[in-house]
Amino acid sequence: MAEADPRFTVDKIEIERTGLSFTVDTLEEYAQRFPDSERYFLLGVDAFALLDQWREAARVVSLAHLV
Repeated sequence: MAEADPRFTVDKIEIERTGLSFTVDTLEEYAQRFPDSERYFLLGVDAFALLDQWREAARVVSLAHLV
């Protein structure tokens, strides 16, 4: 389980954000927090199929490597 692995932590960024939470907002925040880090975004094929309907989809792709 991830909780037992010290390499993983839970970030409450989306829980603590007021109002609607969009992936692009979360990735923007991580880019600001960790500007020199590579970001990877894991998503299923079902979500990937609808990516063009996401808010600022092109920006999402520019902020993280899709896996």
